[in-house]
Amino acid sequence: LKKKQMQLNSGMGRAEKIFATFNDIEMAKLSADASHDKMKFLTKSRFEVYLESSMNDAFDPSKELTPDKLREKLDKPITHYWINSSHNTYLTGDQLKSHSSTGMYMEVLAQGCRCLELDIWDGDKDDNTPIPIITHGGTLTSKIKFEDVVKAINMFLTQNPNCYPLILSLENHCSIPYQDQMTLIMKKVFGERLYIPHPFDLDYLPSPENLRGKVVLKGKKESGIDMDEDEEEIDERSSHSIESSLEALMMNSSNSLGSIPELVKRSESGNTEIPRHPIEITSQLQGKAFRISNEAPLSYSDRKLLPRAEEFADEENDRLLNSKQMSMKTVQTVDTQHVKIAPSLAEITLFHGTRHKSWEQSNAMPTHHMHSFNDSKVSQRLCRQGIENIGNWMKYNSSRMSRLYPSGLRYKSSNFNPLLGWSTGSQLIALNFQTTDEFMHVNHGRFRQYGGCGYIPRPITSFLSRNGTISRDREVLLKIRVMSGSRLPKPHGTYSGDCISPYVKVSVHDVTIDKVGAREVTKTCKTQAIKGNGLNPFWDHHDFFEFIIKRKSVAILLFTVHNESDDAFIACSSIPISCLRLGYRSVKLFDAWHRRSGAFAFASLLVEIEMYDHQKYKKAEEAARQKRRTAGPRFISLD
Repeated sequence: LKKKQMQLNSGMGRAEKIFATFNDIEMAKLSADASHDKMKFLTKSRFEVYLESSMNDAFDPSKELTPDKLREKLDKPITHYWINSSHNTYLTGDQLKSHSSTGMYMEVLAQGCRCLELDIWDGDKDDNTPIPIITHGGTLTSKIKFEDVVKAINMFLTQNPNCYPLILSLENHCSIPYQDQMTLIMKKVFGERLYIPHPFDLDYLPSPENLRGKVVLKGKKESGIDMDEDEEEIDERSSHSIESSLEALMMNSSNSLGSIPELVKRSESGNTEIPRHPIEITSQLQGKAFRISNEAPLSYSDRKLLPRAEEFADEENDRLLNSKQMSMKTVQTVDTQHVKIAPSLAEITLFHGTRHKSWEQSNAMPTHHMHSFNDSKVSQRLCRQGIENIGNWMKYNSSRMSRLYPSGLRYKSSNFNPLLGWSTGSQLIALNFQTTDEFMHVNHGRFRQYGGCGYIPRPITSFLSRNGTISRDREVLLKIRVMSGSRLPKPHGTYSGDCISPYVKVSVHDVTIDKVGAREVTKTCKTQAIKGNGLNPFWDHHDFFEFIIKRKSVAILLFTVHNESDDAFIACSSIPISCLRLGYRSVKLFDAWHRRSGAFAFASLLVEIEMYDHQKYKKAEEAARQKRRTAGPRFISLD
C-alpha cells in the first residue's frame, strides 16, 4: 500500500481492515478460504475482487465526498468556484429543428448542472395575460412555456432543498409586459427560494454556502433604459440569422456555395463570411430583429426575401429537402437590439451581463457585472493575445464572473474543450448537455469532485499570484498502462449481439500558457483490440503510455472504450489529474450519459499508474544512462 499504491498513511490497521472486508464476502470458492486468518491473509481470488472494488478506485474517494461530509464550507465569494453549466438547456438535439423539453432541465439538474439557460420570448396571451415561452428564436425548434420550466426547477429544489444555488441565465427577448409576467411567475413559484439581491451584495458577491437552496438570476440589471447588447446577445442574434436562413432549404436543392460544414470551416479560417439573412440586413436598417411564430405559412412576397437554399445546403438538410415539405412560419418583428428591462425583473436579478471592451474598463466595473464569450473568440482571440492579456482576464475572474458558451456556428450542438476557460479562471463553461461527446465526458469528470454538487473551488493556478504573475504547476510525467478489463458491456448497454472486440483510448487534455498565450494540448494513445472478449479482456504488454502534464491542477485524464469492428463507443471514465491515485488501480466506467447502472454497474478497467516530477525524472534518466555507459547497475533512482 505504501510503496506501490503510494498510500503513505496506511498501516497494518488499514491492511487488516481490507483483509477483514474481503474475507467476509461470500464467494463460490474452495472451503479452504475459511481456514485462513481473516486478519492476516487474503486469497488470490479475493485480492482480485479488491483490485476491482471502489476501495481501489483510481479516482481518490476522498475527492468525491460532498463538502458536508468533508466538513468544508463553500464560503468564499461565488467567483472562487467552477460551476457546472449548461447551454440552451431546453434543447434535446441540434440548434435548428430539435424539440424543446421541460424534462431536459430535470435531466441536467440530476447530472449536477447548476447554471441553466432559458431563451425567453413573447408568446400568446390568455385572457389578456401574457404567456412567455422558451424556444431557440428564428429556428424550427419547438416551444415550451416559461412557467412550466420554472415549476420543474422548483420541483427539483423541493426534492433537494439544501443544494448549492441554481443560476438561471435569462436570454431575455421579451417586451415589458411579458417581463413583468416572468417576474410574477418566478416570485409565485419560487417564493422565498428566489434570491432578491440586497444593494450590499452588488459590491461583495455572496458565497455558495450563503445561497444554498436559492435561485439566482443572471440577465440585465439596469432597468427602464435601452441597454447595449452584451457579447452573447450579439452572437445569439447573428446565429439566429444563419439558423433562420436554413428554413429556405425546403425551397431549393442546388448547391453553389458549399455545405454548412464547409462554410463554417471557411468562415473560421477567415476565407469567407457566412452569408447573412436578407431579412436581418433589412431589419438592421429599421433597428429591428425578427422572431418566428407558428401562425401561418409565408406569403409569396415574404418568401422572396428568403435566401436561396443552395447557400445553406449540407447532408443533414438534403435529407429534409427530400422529405415532405415543412410549413414555413410567419415572420414577426420584435425590437431586440435595444431591449428595455422591466424594473420588476431588474430588481430580482443579481448578475448583469455587459459587453467586453477592454480589460481596463472591465476590471473597474462593479463585481456583479459579468461577461459572456463564445468559444471561438476565446480560442482564437482572448487566449492568443499574449500572456499579459491572459493575466488581465485572470485578474478579472478573481472578483467577477465569466461565462463561456458554444459558438453559434455549432448548429449541431457540438461542444468545445472547457479547459481553456477553466485555466483562465472562468467560472461558467456552458456546454450542450444533450451531446455526449468527448468534451462532455471531460466536464463530467471534472464535476465528480465534491460529490457532484456542481461547485468546485478553483485551484490557486487559476488566480494571479500576489506579485501579479500567472501561477504555474510543476511539470509531471504521467505513465499509464492498461492491464485488463472486466464485464465490459456491448455498445449502448444492449444485452444482445456479437461479442465485442474492445480497445481503449487513453487521452490527456491539458493547457499550456506561454508568451503567446494559452492553448489546448491533447495527446491520445490507444491499445490494441482484444478479439471477441468483453467479459475479461487482458492486454499482455508491458509498455506504458507517457504524458507530460503542464498544468496538473486543470488537466483531465480520459479513458474511452470502443468496439473494433465499428468503432462504436462502449464506455468511458474521466478523472482530473489532481484526483488521481497511483499504483494498480480500478477505473470505474460510465455510459455516455455518465450513468453507472444496468450493464455498466460493474464495468471497469485495471490500470497501472505512475507519476513523477518531470525534471527530476529526466535527471534520473540521464544519470542512469551515464551509469550504463560505465557498466554500472541498471536502475533509475528518483531520490
